[in-house]
Amino acid sequence: MTRQDLDHLRQTLAERAEDAPTELGLLASVMAAAPVRRKRRNLQAAGAAMAVIAAAVTVPLVLGGGGTPTRNEPSAPTPTAQPSTPAGPVMLPAALAPGTRYGLLEDGFVGTTQLMEIRGNDLTDLGGLVMVYAPGTFDPEPYKSGEPVTVNGLPGRLVTGSFHTDGRLAPQGTPAGPETTVESRLAWQSPDGRWLVYRGLSPATREGMLRGAEAVRLDAPREARVPMAIPDPPAQARVEASRSQGGLVALTYVTGEAPVMGPGADILSVENDAATGFVMIMQPRAGLEHAIPQDVAPVRLGEADTWYTEDPEKSIVSFGPNQSGMLMATDKCVGSIRVKNTQEISKAAIEAFVAGIDFGDCTDPASWSALQR
Repeated sequence: MTRQDLDHLRQTLAERAEDAPTELGLLASVMAAAPVRRKRRNLQAAGAAMAVIAAAVTVPLVLGGGGTPTRNEPSAPTPTAQPSTPAGPVMLPAALAPGTRYGLLEDGFVGTTQLMEIRGNDLTDLGGLVMVYAPGTFDPEPYKSGEPVTVNGLPGRLVTGSFHTDGRLAPQGTPAGPETTVESRLAWQSPDGRWLVYRGLSPATREGMLRGAEAVRLDAPREARVPMAIPDPPAQARVEASRSQGGLVALTYVTGEAPVMGPGADILSVENDAATGFVMIMQPRAGLEHAIPQDVAPVRLGEADTWYTEDPEKSIVSFGPNQSGMLMATDKCVGSIRVKNTQEISKAAIEAFVAGIDFGDCTDPASWSALQR
């Protein structure tokens, strides 16, 4: 799926969120489909109710704004090779400052890069996207022509222009297109060598960009947390991306090359584009009872009722040949697993994995466990 296709899909689902089929809605349909009209009506209602758990639930950002470029040149280190991902709890270095006017809409990471989507409380400042790059993984070259600014006492650069999806600055005057966005970005470096980039939601002003950037703090690193204790994944897969939005948590496990989130990408695209491993999504069960199949007996695996399918004819966009899906339900949670290649991860392997999960309370983030690599 191309980036243009993904953007079109996200726009379509946003416009028709109430009746768009979803990952769990369609998976339930696969399991409980029957020629009885009553059953079809129940499953259609289930699909609509599960709209919040679809991979395309995130509202796409419209980025842009002000700021006058200058030709001043900052001093910046030359990026080095991507560092290896350390074992142990996943730590998120950035957080919102206490008492800020912004709220945290989405939080997560890809590899060693953290992403936060924050929202303002009025139409003059809608918030933006914060990306935090590990030392040696960010190229500051596109920002050398930016306006010098100060973010919480640290020097930064604010640049407005047309950016390629890989982060390169396009020639001046390049219009927005499938591979470019016209927007303002603010980059600054922390004393420990991390680079932070803030992308303001349109219409972004210079004052709003600075205000949003200054709401980010790096003095209180925190663990990424999930509503279950996860056993060793099958096929030696490793978690390389996480997305948390309200009570929804999505984890992307890969077995091959690590996915990369460039300055123009997002976590959702990594979930969809990963060619190996599996994606697991969990969220609170409350209000989603009718999304769970009632006409097909579940298979009990450990603490969860499950329904498994390998049918590529009745599936979501990213579910194709040699892929599979599993619906999971506990007293407090409901979720799914999408296996990207059944020749790599078999039904038996994913069943053994799910049987070993210690599911917690999806409604109580304070009780969640630290995500381990």
